[in-house]
Formats: sequence, C-alpha cells, structure tokens
Amino acid sequence: MSINKLSKAIRFERFFAGAALPLAPALVVVSAPPVIAAPATALNTRRAPRFLVRDAVNAVVENGSANLVDISVLGAQIVSGPVLRPRQKIKIALPDTGDMLQVMAQVAWSTFEKPVLVMAAHYRAGIEFTDAAQQALEDYRRRYCADQPIPYRG
Repeated sequence: MSINKLSKAIRFERFFAGAALPLAPALVVVSAPPVIAAPATALNTRRAPRFLVRDAVNAVVENGSANLVDISVLGAQIVSGPVLRPRQKIKIALPDTGDMLQVMAQVAWSTFEKPVLVMAAHYRAGIEFTDAAQQALEDYRRRYCADQPIPYRG
C-alpha cells in the first residue's frame, strides 16, 4: 500500500472512530544550543605589553618617514606618509643615540587616515618585527618610551 493510500485510510478510521480532527503535520522541536554570554571584561590577548613613545621619534620606513606611536619587543604602531599594506615586508630604521637600529618587519594592519585639520593624509599601521633582537628592542623601549605599559582597551 502506498503512503498516500495509508494516510487516507488512517484519516478514514479516525473519522469514524469519533476522532474527526484533521491530522496536522508533525512538529519537530529542536532546542537551541545554550547561549554563553561574553565576559564583561575582555581578556588581554597581546603577546607583549606596548609602551607609548615619550617624545616624537621619526623613523625611516622604506625610504620614507614615519612617526613611532608605541612599541613592544614584538611590534610597533606607526603613522606613515608612504603607503603601507597588510602583509607588506618593510625595513625600518629607528633613530638611536649616534646610530640607527635597523629591523625588518611585516605590516599586520593599516588604515588610511585623513584628519580634518591636516592637509596631508597618512597611514596608521601595526607592524610585527620579524628579525629583530628582542633585547635590543627592550633597551630601545627603555630609552624612548613611558615606564608603564599602555592599559589594554579590549
């Protein structure tokens, strides 16, 4: 017997058995997975603390200039005139006492900015040092940056 004939036969039997209610398709109730609320305070996922630069530090990035905003032993934030794109490999020279600290880096992120009160646009970028000696960067940070790290803003 086909499913269609079987369905008609069941309806017929129910009708004459006093259950004259129409058959409704079965409802499948699926419970949603439990919702877990995010913690009220975000976790600090930084691998190294960042420190603000005390005075303006003009670095050389790919034969252009950039201002160092903050630095850690793993990376830095810079404001650059030349275009910087994510995953771009760059050479950066940080001015130091009597010499330049030369490091290689990769651009992790960048944003184009055109402030209202400034004529020239620039790029703000996060860079990750790829071949730098962490001890040399830590010494550099102690000479040019604030004593306390930047609080995490999550």
